[in-house]
This record gives sequence, C-alpha cells and structure tokens, in this order.
Amino acid sequence: MRNLTKKALAMELIGLCEEIPLKDIRIKDFIEYTNISKQTFYNYFKDKADLMNYVFEVAARKIVDDMDPSIDGFYDSVIRWTQVCLENRKFYIQLAKYETQNNFTQYFIKTCEAVYEQKLINAKGPAIIDTQMRQVIHIHCVGYCTFLVEWIQNGMKEPPEQIAEILLACFPVGIQTSLEAMQ
Repeated sequence: MRNLTKKALAMELIGLCEEIPLKDIRIKDFIEYTNISKQTFYNYFKDKADLMNYVFEVAARKIVDDMDPSIDGFYDSVIRWTQVCLENRKFYIQLAKYETQNNFTQYFIKTCEAVYEQKLINAKGPAIIDTQMRQVIHIHCVGYCTFLVEWIQNGMKEPPEQIAEILLACFPVGIQTSLEAMQ
C-alpha cells in the first residue's frame, strides 16, 4: 500500500505542473494540490528534488523492468522512454530545465549506469564489471543522458525513432559485444 500511495503522489506532480511551473512549485503547493498533510509528504519524500526524481524513477522502472538486454531491447527501450516524455511533455521539459543540487541529469546518469551494470551482471556475472567496463558504462551514460536531456530541453522535436537510431549508432563496442553474446 505504501508504494501505491507514493506512486500516486508522484504522479500528482505531473498534474500540478500543468497549473504551476515546476520551478515555482513549493511543497506547500503540492500538499494543497494533493490534499495531504505536511507529515504525509515527508513520510514519502525528503524534499522536492526527491519527489521529482521519483516521478522519473516510476516511469523509468516500468521500461527498465521490461527491457530485453539486447541491442534491439535498447532500441525499443529508447522508443518507449521518449514516448513517455512526449506523453508528459510539459512536465519533462520543466524537469530537464530545473537546476538544483540533486538535478534530473545527474539522477538520470546514475540510474542509467545502475541499469547497465545490473543487466550485464545478470547476463554475464559480476566479473564483467571491472574498472574499464565501469568507465565505459559511465562515459556512455553521461553522453546518452546528456543527449536525451538536451532533446527534452529543446522541445522534443525529433521523433523517438530518430533519437533511438542516433543513440544506437553511438553504442559502445564493449557493452554491445557483451549484450550480443547474450542473444
């Protein structure tokens, strides 16, 4: 029940962004909009940044959990993720432009790295994640996430298929080889 409540509250932020710009939303505004107490908010979230990141995490988790750990799976995941962004365009544009100490870009990079590492560990075992592979994953995720955040900030004009093709063309050989070996 607790996770359902947390997810429901997180999704309310998307609705509130239709009325108030994300940068202007205060915790007090969110509490009033959702008709919850201040204590309830803090039972689920540390602060506004935690709430914003959790909204992204809910959307990303569904895509990641269904992700096929292959090159085709990567392509399909990019398509699904960009479609989620397009469906919630106003929120994601505001999220990508919102600069805080715990900003979306940094959270996105950390999440992306964790997904790649876990998918590779599940497929090949923990020994595959050595220092060099961790660096390859990091460099890829920084580029991948920065590119997607810029796409969002610039209004998401290019179609999901074009974005997926660009990112697939930049896929690191080391990760690609490991993923192809799983097929």
